[in-house]
Amino acid sequence: MSDKFIPYHLRDINDTPAYLDDQQKANWISAAKKAKKNYQYQQQHPAFDIPTSFYEIIYVNKSTTTETMQKLINHVRNCNEFTFDTEGEKSTKQLALIQIQTIPQQLPFFVILVELAHLPPIHSLIHLQIKQLFELIFKFRNNIYSWEPLRKEIYPAIVCQWFEWPIKTSVVNFQLKFTDCLSNRRNVIINDINSDEQMNLLSKCTRHKPSPYRPNEP
Repeated sequence: MSDKFIPYHLRDINDTPAYLDDQQKANWISAAKKAKKNYQYQQQHPAFDIPTSFYEIIYVNKSTTTETMQKLINHVRNCNEFTFDTEGEKSTKQLALIQIQTIPQQLPFFVILVELAHLPPIHSLIHLQIKQLFELIFKFRNNIYSWEPLRKEIYPAIVCQWFEWPIKTSVVNFQLKFTDCLSNRRNVIINDINSDEQMNLLSKCTRHKPSPYRPNEP
């Protein structure tokens, strides 16, 4: 087989490079199969696209203006649902980025990117506005959705003095719910049971609140 690079989706899984060991061949075949499947999906379905008019991305750091922060604060006052995610610095694994998406009743929604490596001085007005922002997000009766336990995601940021722990907000760990749904679906398929109880379990995985942006959507 030629050493020339061949796109993954064009690779012949029955013609693996001779210089690979067994584990490398298995990885090579697995990557080729995934690429073929993704390529097929790309041909069958249009790319998922969100119009830029639907959202606004705002970076929060030492260069953010007080006007931008006030705009964020005013927006968050009218929201009671948010999604949270975080990213760590690659070499140290320390918390470096807090990603917050607002879920307002009317578009646009905001994607807020808080850059912890580029924060303003702790006694600055911007820092106080960031604190006010988090206090509004974490207020009682709000809902937060995260992929992992929120404590794991955001607790390291407590040193910034933006919030106290534990927070009063309701937190939904989507990873647990997603795992439960997959388990319920698998059990129904394996047992081939069509009882009302089993169908009810499945419905919990697919039923959701109507989109605030598309009220007539089922």
